[in-house]
Amino acid sequence: MKINQEFFIYPVGTFYDPNFESYPDPGSKYDLILYVNSNLEEKRSISSLEGYFISNKNLSKLASSLAEGNIPIRKENLDFFESKYEGKFYLNKK
Repeated sequence: MKINQEFFIYPVGTFYDPNFESYPDPGSKYDLILYVNSNLEEKRSISSLEGYFISNKNLSKLASSLAEGNIPIRKENLDFFESKYEGKFYLNKK
């Protein structure tokens, strides 16, 4: 018997855009960004890699519907996000 299971691994953190503006904004209601549709050729650096989100679901369609192409989330909603998108956050300990 052969069982195939596909997982999607997404980095989670914050970043600065080419103009050195923080995203998410320090005053916004979001704490983290789930990097889904990041263009690796953009001149943008991750300022804080907080961990990873591993899911059974491909989140590309969800992220594509957002202006930035990535998913802003709040730390207090991680459990809800895990159950809704069948995944698990693995965050770095500080």
